[in-house]
Amino acid sequence: MPKCHLDIKSLRTLYEDFSKEKDLVHALMGRPEYVAVIRLSIGRSQTTFENLLSMSKNLYKYESGKIKPTEKTAIKFLSHFRALEPWEVILQNFEQLSSESKGWFAANSESLKAMRARKKGAESQMRIRAPTSQESEVASLLDAACVKHRANFEVGRVFVDFYIPKLKFALECKRLTTRNRREQMKKVKEAALQGYKARFYERNVKLAVVFESPLGLSANEKQELCGPYDFVFEKVERLKNIIKDQSA
Repeated sequence: MPKCHLDIKSLRTLYEDFSKEKDLVHALMGRPEYVAVIRLSIGRSQTTFENLLSMSKNLYKYESGKIKPTEKTAIKFLSHFRALEPWEVILQNFEQLSSESKGWFAANSESLKAMRARKKGAESQMRIRAPTSQESEVASLLDAACVKHRANFEVGRVFVDFYIPKLKFALECKRLTTRNRREQMKKVKEAALQGYKARFYERNVKLAVVFESPLGLSANEKQELCGPYDFVFEKVERLKNIIKDQSA
C-alpha cells in the first residue's frame, strides 16, 4: 500500500510554495511533490485519489519527487482540483488520511463504526487519566475565580484539558521538564496540532495554551503556537488576567 513521505513541516512548506504558483501545470511538472497538496485539498487518500484518476499504484513516487509527470499527467492531477483549501483543512486531511496503511482504523476512518469506537476509547482514557500537577493548579485557579469549567471536555471531535462553557473558552496544558530544545520543539508542534484540530471543528471557540518549560519558549516556538491559539501563556498564573478580562 502507498506510503506518505511528508511530515507537517515539509507539507506546510509545500502548501505555502504551491499557493504562490500561477501556472499549476508547469509547476507540477517541475515539482511533483505538489500532488500531495492537490490531493489533500480535495480530501483524498493516496489510494482513493489513484482510483479517482484511474491510475496505477505509483502516486507516492510523484509525491516523494521520484518521478515527474508529463504535461498530460499534470493536467490529469488537476482535473478534480478547483481551489486551494485553507491550511487548517489541509492539515486535518493530512492527519486523517496519511496513515491509511497503519491498520483497520486508518483504512476505515470514514466508517461510523470506527468513529464510534475511537470516540469511546478516547472517552474511557479521559475518565481514568489522573490530572497532572499543572492541570490541578489550573483547576484550583478557576475554582478560586468561581469560573465554572469542565475538565477533559470534547470540543467538536477533540478533547481539551479544560473548557469554560460560558466564555466558549478552551484551554490546553503542557508542562515540560526536558532541557533538550529539539524535544521541546517536538512537543510544541504536537500542542499546535491539537490546537489546529480544535480550531477546525469549532471555529467560534477561543483557544489558549499554557506551555511551561525550564527553557522558556523561543520566538519560533511561540510563533508555532500562535498559529492555532488565541492566547499563549508560559505560566499558569498568567491565566488570571485573561480569565478576568474574558469574564468582564
